[in-house]
Amino acid sequence: MAVRGAPAPAPAGAGPDRARRAGACRTPLPLPGVAAPVRPALPHSGEPGPALSHAVHLRLAPGSARAPRAIRPAPPAVHDQTHRRQAEVPRGDGVRDGGVHRRRDPRGRRRAAAGGGLVSASHFLVTGGAGYVGSVVAAHLLEAGHRVTVLDDLSTGFADAVPPGAEFVAGRVQDTAARLLSDRTAPPVDGVLHFAASSQVGESVADPEKYWRNNVVGSLELVSAMRAGGVRKLVFSSTAAVYGEPERTPIREDARTAPTSPYGATKLAVDHLLTGEAAAHGLAAVSLRYFNVAGAYGSWGERHEPESHLIPLVLGAALGERPHIAVYGEDCPTPDGTCVRDYLHVADLARAHLLALDAAVPGEHLICNLGNGNGFSVLEVIEAVRRVTGREVPVVGAPRRAGDPAQLVASADLAQQRLGWRPERTGLDEIVATAWEFALRRRAGTTPGNDRAAPSAGTRPDAEDGTDNGSGPGTDDGPDERPHRGPGHSGNERERGAP
Repeated sequence: MAVRGAPAPAPAGAGPDRARRAGACRTPLPLPGVAAPVRPALPHSGEPGPALSHAVHLRLAPGSARAPRAIRPAPPAVHDQTHRRQAEVPRGDGVRDGGVHRRRDPRGRRRAAAGGGLVSASHFLVTGGAGYVGSVVAAHLLEAGHRVTVLDDLSTGFADAVPPGAEFVAGRVQDTAARLLSDRTAPPVDGVLHFAASSQVGESVADPEKYWRNNVVGSLELVSAMRAGGVRKLVFSSTAAVYGEPERTPIREDARTAPTSPYGATKLAVDHLLTGEAAAHGLAAVSLRYFNVAGAYGSWGERHEPESHLIPLVLGAALGERPHIAVYGEDCPTPDGTCVRDYLHVADLARAHLLALDAAVPGEHLICNLGNGNGFSVLEVIEAVRRVTGREVPVVGAPRRAGDPAQLVASADLAQQRLGWRPERTGLDEIVATAWEFALRRRAGTTPGNDRAAPSAGTRPDAEDGTDNGSGPGTDDGPDERPHRGPGHSGNERERGAP
């Protein structure tokens, strides 16, 4: 497959498509929606310092990566219909022989990208692509002209969140990924974006076994299936929860990792797994450690059940869907006494994933933080909601929760250096405004509902009742923002004043 760096030569006699996949004819070029020119240092960073040299990765010696896999023929028909269905077909696309075929961008052609460059259409598997972050990333991939297959068991995701034009497969990573990645009757997969996971911090304390099984064992099965299927590129949805209580902010990738929950520990374990896989087998891997993802993109926004993220909770209070917002603690060592968090717009997060696919290098596991670089307090979020909505938000005070860090702000300098990425929507009001528009559309019934039902006959999610019964990962939209109080609590507290 095409990768950055010195490509392996194509086999003698290979046709143009074969040569392109072997890397002989491909020059990495920018994807649509690349980052804006670098802006001055963010307020937290002080004077510009020397270039960072703390990339967290292992890289093999040049030439040690495995040779590209043989190319499998792609027939016109799309796969076993007992396991698959097609998402709603957008205008300009068609259905033929059971598959969604993009008429404007047939597989193997090159098309103009935003900014005048060219990109080669690729096929990506998106695990957890029916969730908040996964669905937005899948939408960006489709807009860039790529083919997308979404794998989700719908335990926390929604079938109607799968973007039109993507192929949807209902199933668990453990049971289904190996079949998808080794299916020689289907177009070969060029890379995987891995979002599927259990992600409730409180629940992970009460049921750690479920998290080790879903997040770690599921990821191990996926990586093994990728190796067996010759798929050598992975972008992993990691989390800032791996850092635990920070010793200093902004948090860099070389900060001490000391997760305070099984959720964070399992994500860190997968990071270690990918480091070993890159060193031993030449995997091109990038882990993106999110801070607080927020906002909406088109028809895709936050809708967790139960809701656990601060901005949609405050918007719910503005809509009258909840009586008030509890602010837990006003004695933090911050300007207004409430906890400070780093909020990143989901569209900026999605752009980083596309850039990470282009930046992935065989034999290297790169870890990058993704954040706005500016922190906003709980009270600042509430005031932003009041400004944007023009509505009152009732607030009640409550004691500070044990284990809540006073401040969590990312240093995303490494992402800027290695991926060429900078967040574009950095204003809190802008982030809140997109979330508010989504909330209003959803309330009016003009956005997708809460469909977790099987999309069509013969396609069945493994967890039909909306729970995974501890056996299958859902969708990781980042850690929940509710407190966890130990094994005696379920983690289902619905109010929290600080993420």
